Amino acid sequence: MKPLLCLSLAVFSFSANSVAFSADAPPAAVETAHPVVAGKYVGNWSSGDESGKLIVTLKPDGDGWAAESSFTFQAEEITAKVVSVKVEGSKFDLVLDWVIQGGAGQSHLIGEIGAKGIDGTYDTKTADNTSSGIWTLTRT
Repeated sequence: MKPLLCLSLAVFSFSANSVAFSADAPPAAVETAHPVVAGKYVGNWSSGDESGKLIVTLKPDGDGWAAESSFTFQAEEITAKVVSVKVEGSKFDLVLDWVIQGGAGQSHLIGEIGAKGIDGTYDTKTADNTSSGIWTLTRT
């Protein structure tokens, strides 16, 4: 009886330690919802008959993200001022201010982060116009 009790206690002790150990370790099946996001992305935007190149660079900044962005409009390179950038899981949100030919505007890009890049839609507002379209970026 004593050897059986010692064996039972040893198995219970081993099992309890294994459970405690595995509870402390992150589950193997749980991974981030998206690949590492930091990097340079190059792609295109389009709206109706208009289209151009879009570049976004993302880098960690404390607990959040920092970004730089530029795009082409009618073959002119436009450097945008990043108002805000958010990455939450696979969701991407970027607000840009810009000036084209003396006129100021703001574009709001919302997208989904995938294995190879980021795709989404945008809304743009100027003093006298609004427009919307799509964009796609591939990590370089």
